Amino acid sequence: IVDYWDLTRYQQVYALEENEISEEFIYPALYPLNRNSYAVALVFSSSTSYAGGGRSEQIAQFIQLLPKGKAHRVLEDIPFYSYERIKACFGEQDYKRSSSHCHDEHYTVLSINYQDIGKPYYQWDLTYTKTDWPADKARKKVRKRTVVVTPYR
Repeated sequence: IVDYWDLTRYQQVYALEENEISEEFIYPALYPLNRNSYAVALVFSSSTSYAGGGRSEQIAQFIQLLPKGKAHRVLEDIPFYSYERIKACFGEQDYKRSSSHCHDEHYTVLSINYQDIGKPYYQWDLTYTKTDWPADKARKKVRKRTVVVTPYR
């Protein structure tokens, strides 16, 4: 894709904090815009590690691939994935009580469903599954939230 389509003009600039590592990559999937057109996700990823944990975040730009090497951004700044892990066990009693899960973990994963609603572009249902998994496993919570978007809007 990068040999045929020049996506450099769609790369985003984000402020990084000290000790953050970043990269940008094309997620290996095609996202349908309609029956004849697809987009790719240009993903900006940043992560940092710290004593007892770390965090990672990914933000996507969806770029329509057009004939003759042309491309056009159809959606921008879409949260794609996030993960955070924080140490939660500090003493022997904490380790015994936790049953080997000694971190508070929080992560959000995106899944996309497409619907043909009779318009030029499909409707995208962006479903975010957010999991909060504290060291106390009995309190694990999973929540879902859906955002409806249409490319080019």
